[in-house]
Amino acid sequence: MTELAPQDSRVQVSHRRTAAPSGRQVAAGLCAVFLVVACAPTVKVEAPKDPITINLNIQADVRVTLEEKAKEDIQANPDVF
Repeated sequence: MTELAPQDSRVQVSHRRTAAPSGRQVAAGLCAVFLVVACAPTVKVEAPKDPITINLNIQADVRVTLEEKAKEDIQANPDVF
């Protein structure tokens, strides 16, 4: 097994300890989280209280006109069918 030379700069081990966050840092972080959550948009989906009404005003005049036109076309061209 080979040992690394002490002057080899590629292998460096650091055992630094990081300090725990202070109370102010924790409080600032919590405030930031609460502000972001409080500003988030909300969407409410509710069913309508009144029933949904669909107005179907279909005029029978269109059907009568089409039937008359079809009869005329069939009489004019009896060999179509």
